[in-house]
Order: sequence, then structure tokens, then C-alpha cells
Amino acid sequence: MMTVRAWRFKRNMTQRELADRVGVDSSIISRIENNKFIPDEYLRQRIAEALGVSISDIAFPEAIIARGVIDAPKNRRVRKKRAMRLRDDEEE
Repeated sequence: MMTVRAWRFKRNMTQRELADRVGVDSSIISRIENNKFIPDEYLRQRIAEALGVSISDIAFPEAIIARGVIDAPKNRRVRKKRAMRLRDDEEE
């Protein structure tokens, strides 16, 4: 299992080339590679297809987070979900 960046390098692709094949802005690819964005299932599939591998061959950010290598991305969506979960736990 390799990261998106490792597969992209192996395929001699730039972030822009991968982004064009996937149909997203290159900043999304950058954020995924820097573990700042966790792609949904549809985007994972598109990335895997663009790289010519299966989804299981790619180490996406949540797999890296689960192994404890990095912290979760610090974006509003993640914080909001955590806050909602904490609120739900407190109500129980």
C-alpha cells in the first residue's frame, strides 16, 4: 500500500495531471497528499482509476491516521462532526 503521492511519482504525473484526470482542482490533490483532506468513496475511486490501481492499493489519509502516524485534518467539517458527536454523547 502506497500513498497517492507515491503512486503519482511512480506514474511520473504532476498534481495537475492527476487532478485533470480525476476532474478536480490540483489543490484537492495537494491537500490529500498532505493529509489535510479525506476524500469520499467516489473521489477515491476516481483517483485509483486515474492512477491505474485499485482503491485498496492506496493509503488514504484516514488509513494513515488510524495507524497513528498523523493527526486528523484540522478542518471545519471534522471539528463540526466531533462537536456533534460530543454533544450526542453528553445527552445520553
